Amino acid sequence: MTTNRIRIATFNTENLFTRPDFLNFAGRPSDRRIGMVEFKDAEELRQARRISEATLSAIERQLTAQVILDADADFVALQEVDDRAALELFRDDFIHSRLSPRLARALKPKLAGLRAEADRLHGAEHDHPDQAKARANWLEEALERERRAIGKHLFYDDFDVIEGNDRRGIDLGFLSRLKPKKVTHYAAFTYDDFDLWSTELARIAEQDWRNYGAVGEKPDGSMRVFRRDVVAVDLEVGGRSLTIFNCHFKSNSNGVRDKARIIREAEVRALAQIVRRRFRDPARANWVLCGDFNDYTEVDGSPEMFNLRNGQPLRSTLGPIIDPPPEGLGAFDSALWIEDPLNRWTTYYPAEDLHTALDHIFLSPALAAANAKRPVAERAPDILRRGLSWSIPRGPERYPGVGINDPKASDHAAIAITLDVP
Repeated sequence: MTTNRIRIATFNTENLFTRPDFLNFAGRPSDRRIGMVEFKDAEELRQARRISEATLSAIERQLTAQVILDADADFVALQEVDDRAALELFRDDFIHSRLSPRLARALKPKLAGLRAEADRLHGAEHDHPDQAKARANWLEEALERERRAIGKHLFYDDFDVIEGNDRRGIDLGFLSRLKPKKVTHYAAFTYDDFDLWSTELARIAEQDWRNYGAVGEKPDGSMRVFRRDVVAVDLEVGGRSLTIFNCHFKSNSNGVRDKARIIREAEVRALAQIVRRRFRDPARANWVLCGDFNDYTEVDGSPEMFNLRNGQPLRSTLGPIIDPPPEGLGAFDSALWIEDPLNRWTTYYPAEDLHTALDHIFLSPALAAANAKRPVAERAPDILRRGLSWSIPRGPERYPGVGINDPKASDHAAIAITLDVP
């Protein structure tokens, strides 16, 4: 294996919670139903929903884990994770438990050689108790060394979830087979920190402030710029430095695209500034931007994108990342190495029958150039869609247990790519 090679994945796990996700019982009529059964009593509904959620969660998290197992990445950037305890529970019960057979399969072929070495060192005949004990101890220690060496490339010993700004508590996390050198998060940074406060943002913030009862001071540029967070993880790969930025940006919630676009564009501009501040020469540094950006740059290979609600062109907010310097960072969307443009999507929006890529792995110019020399089949990312619901028209055969809408692994596909770090 190339020592300076790493496999990176990004995956929006869709509400990786341990807490119940109960709805507002006084809200819509549909909030009082489970399937086709309507409940009149709020407490009865609460108990029924708790049971149904727990049952569905067990199935869905097995599917979520299978996506991560299939990605087989050294570092997995995760979005929509409840907290560190939830990720640890998920890792131990749903991922590591299913990696144990892989460890055993890798260990079995080594057993004969280790037994032979034990015979050489301590003798095949062990009538003498001290000799037998020494041989047994050596063999046990040798197997443990092999187990640790193999496990280092299988298990995610390093993990974390960093609390961000999301009101629902969906945070950014990661699983890593490599020990991070440093983890930095940017949830506390404000619009003023990046000189991004504008009339449009002030208008949106004031309206939200009034909608929530105009409590506290009127919003200004001291507001936090990221609705969730950006987390930077510094790794060392074969003696080379690599920084992975995990992102989750403002979604087009409730169809309010213009408002979301303005907020998200500020987030993207802030991210671009973060990269410029961290690296003296960003174009020559090794960094990756990954996560759920909630925006796309093409539809089935075409940059001409239109809103089916009003027929107007859609403009991507990702320019500050992908535009060439000096306006942008010149980052390369690794999905463009997938030759079939119909095969670059990660999410589906049924209201507009739209297959798009909201999830991305962007590479710094240096990383992109170093990996562009490799064969397409090796450098192109894998998009793992077998955990998506059957209601999505495209995609491969799904995992056993996936339903029309639920259960599913997530409403996002994961992306995984193998990179050589220059």
